[in-house]
Amino acid sequence: MSTQSPLAPLMGLALGMALLPAPASAADGMVGMGLGVAPPYPGAREVILVPLPALEVTTGAVTWRTNNFGVEAGLPLGGGVSAGPILRVDAGRGSLFAVKDAVIARLVRVKAAPEAGGFVEFGRPLGAGVQLRGRASLVQGFGAGHGGLLGEASVTVLVPAAPRLMLGISLQASWQDRRYAAAYFGVDRAGAAASGLPEFAGRAGLRDLGVGFFASRTLSRRWSASLLGTLSRLQGSAARSPVVRLRGRAEQVFGGLALAYRF
Repeated sequence: MSTQSPLAPLMGLALGMALLPAPASAADGMVGMGLGVAPPYPGAREVILVPLPALEVTTGAVTWRTNNFGVEAGLPLGGGVSAGPILRVDAGRGSLFAVKDAVIARLVRVKAAPEAGGFVEFGRPLGAGVQLRGRASLVQGFGAGHGGLLGEASVTVLVPAAPRLMLGISLQASWQDRRYAAAYFGVDRAGAAASGLPEFAGRAGLRDLGVGFFASRTLSRRWSASLLGTLSRLQGSAARSPVVRLRGRAEQVFGGLALAYRF
């Protein structure tokens, strides 16, 4: 979905579950856990196994839920629109997850660091149980990580395929500023000398475009299972980077399976 930062599809998991209609007996929360595969950093050729935790709790008017390695809080604004802050940790490159490519490992490590920002989302029924969901977010990196801005947007259509089965398909896009692009896709003079890759200056602009899919089936009054996947392709400066063009892959794939319990 995701994805996006290296593990952004984790957000897709949390949102996908959160957007499903809760059983009538459910109270005001959901906890989930699963396993997935995702690139360890943007543009990587390989994928790694990653945990897929998800948590959603509503306290008063505020809905708290996981967002990658972090949390966001949504406050309803009326008319099906909600918004709120995001606080999470970006995994970096070679920080939380090892870099297997020996050439990329010689580049400057992108350290894991906090990101803070906000999001806005809306939901609208289209009839016959079909729902339209839209979301946009913008986060700023802090500390010794990428230190840049990352914007993400998605539009999702949810379709009830059976009494206990909900299907969803989404279109996704992300945007990066110059500092984010330089950290993940740039190669400076020292990096070129150490790795043998040509020098490259990452530029601001569209980072990727993608499509996501999920299927969630209600197993009982409280349990459900979800299958998720996203396929995205890096664009512009990110796709032209030697990190991607010579050592990585522009196509980025994520897949996962998770169980959720509503309480």
